[in-house]
Amino acid sequence: MLEAPATTEADEEEVGMTDLNHDVIGLIWDQELHVQEARLLLQSSRPVRLSVVHLAEVSDHVDIEEKENKLLQLCQRSMALPVGRGLFIFFSYHPVSTEPLPVPKLNLTGTVSLRLFSYLCVCLSERRCLCRVSNQKCIF
Repeated sequence: MLEAPATTEADEEEVGMTDLNHDVIGLIWDQELHVQEARLLLQSSRPVRLSVVHLAEVSDHVDIEEKENKLLQLCQRSMALPVGRGLFIFFSYHPVSTEPLPVPKLNLTGTVSLRLFSYLCVCLSERRCLCRVSNQKCIF
């Protein structure tokens, strides 16, 4: 039988799901690791790392487009995490109406190797474009 990895209180706080009702979860998933794995997949407190391997046979233009698409996917996934977390803890959390709801940290920063990106543009919508062309503003 598999055992859940040992977690410290600091790890629990960082993941941000300390308010789960473990008694209810234990009734449904007693000896399984699904809950632990789901908690780790839905954690939003750590920065997202983007790593794209540059292939020699690919042109620079195609490589830039690939990086932009990968970054856009990571942005969309990061913004969907709070919805998934809410659905995950909805059935097991019983808030008191006089207490504020705990809101876990949502880290929207990402780390990118500077040598990978001399040009970066991600258009999230027609009105909003996040661009960096040698530290200049977006031209789109």
